[in-house]
Amino acid sequence: VMVIDDQGHVRIANRRMLEIFGLEASPVGKTTIEAVRNYELHRMIEYALRQGSLVGQEIEVNRNPARTLEVNAVRV
Repeated sequence: VMVIDDQGHVRIANRRMLEIFGLEASPVGKTTIEAVRNYELHRMIEYALRQGSLVGQEIEVNRNPARTLEVNAVRV
């Protein structure tokens, strides 16, 4: 779980999200591209913030092992 504010900065990130993206430090306060370095996820979140609608897609995470995640984003 990751919560992003209207300016695109991470406000909350749970432990599992940190593990999936291989983060050792908290991403709170960073933009999504700074935090996870995944352009697909960043674009998806920007679209959800602009449109205000639910967006879902598969995201490739190039960790070892590589993973494909089903990700959903929505503006609340």
